[in-house]
Amino acid sequence: MPMGSLIGKRIALLFPGQGSQIVGMGKDLIKDFPYISNIYNHSDKVLNFSLSNLMFNGPSEELKQTYNTQPALLVHSFSMIKILENELGYTNRNNSNEHDDGEFRVSCEFLKRFDFALGHSLGEYSALTTSNSIRFSDALELVRYRGQLMSKCDPGVMFALLSKKNMIESGSLLDLKTIINQINNNKIDDHEVNSNEIMICNISNINSPNQIVISGNEIGVSKVIELAKSKRLFTKAVKLEVSAAFHSDLMIPSSDNFKLKLNTLDFKQPEINVISNVNSLPYNNVDKNSELSIQSLLSKQLSSTVEWTSSIQYCVEKWKNDNIPLEDCYFVEIGSNDVLTQLLKQIYPNSNSISIQSSNDLIKFIKEFKN
Repeated sequence: MPMGSLIGKRIALLFPGQGSQIVGMGKDLIKDFPYISNIYNHSDKVLNFSLSNLMFNGPSEELKQTYNTQPALLVHSFSMIKILENELGYTNRNNSNEHDDGEFRVSCEFLKRFDFALGHSLGEYSALTTSNSIRFSDALELVRYRGQLMSKCDPGVMFALLSKKNMIESGSLLDLKTIINQINNNKIDDHEVNSNEIMICNISNINSPNQIVISGNEIGVSKVIELAKSKRLFTKAVKLEVSAAFHSDLMIPSSDNFKLKLNTLDFKQPEINVISNVNSLPYNNVDKNSELSIQSLLSKQLSSTVEWTSSIQYCVEKWKNDNIPLEDCYFVEIGSNDVLTQLLKQIYPNSNSISIQSSNDLIKFIKEFKN
């Protein structure tokens, strides 16, 4: 991409979730942009342990514990946003836009440069924090608590079902949903299944037309894979290295407890469109008593399907409806790897995408973004 090519372009921000963490994340940011250390120091104080040391030095086994991974990814993505904001001249570099109450907020003028913010599962908290919908400190404590709840759930498994064909257009996804519905009712082709254990399986992520993730207890997921394989609904099944079945019915107890915590916090209307994983629509309700409130949707997200493909599609269709040429639209991933950028290529092969993973990537992006 040539220098200056982002001037006047329309941009959707993408924030990754679990699985994107790496030991050393954030170290290069502090080296090249020392003022950002304020955010890492503040995070350590809020959480009452040195998250920054764990991020910078590991060990990897400790960093990948979900109650550590979640705040680490939030801090990393948010600090990248704050660097962009500072370097593009929207804040005072000396205090990194820290306000009198000790909170870090993002400039409204800076946010006007973006059309959408999307987060994959945990990434929604980075999107909501970036959009000033929730205080940074509250978001930190919230995702730490979210990780603790998730780590205590009944054990389960997750598998990514991969295919070279489009599983949405071919009908494979619909057939998979039918099989899952039968399994959850302990029936196969309307015949009762003799099993001493209840089978549980859900579609946890529709990541792209070529990647569907299922989760649940081992007996349920294994049976779904067996039946789906016999119908050639996918090409390959890959077991994910996770400790629980995220975004499945096994998460319902966590979801219920999490709702109580969410309802103690005040969310504001996001200052840019943040797309919900649950319904692929912008959050637009801050009434905690509503089923469509930010609190309700974030609670449901724990046990619901991450509708990533349709969330991306929402942005594209909105640009089209606004008569914006798609060649002028970009998806920019803010994280420590390019997981979402790779999924985007499967959803829209011709889409414009940029992955910002490091300090060097930030420096390059800043040069292209300045007007």
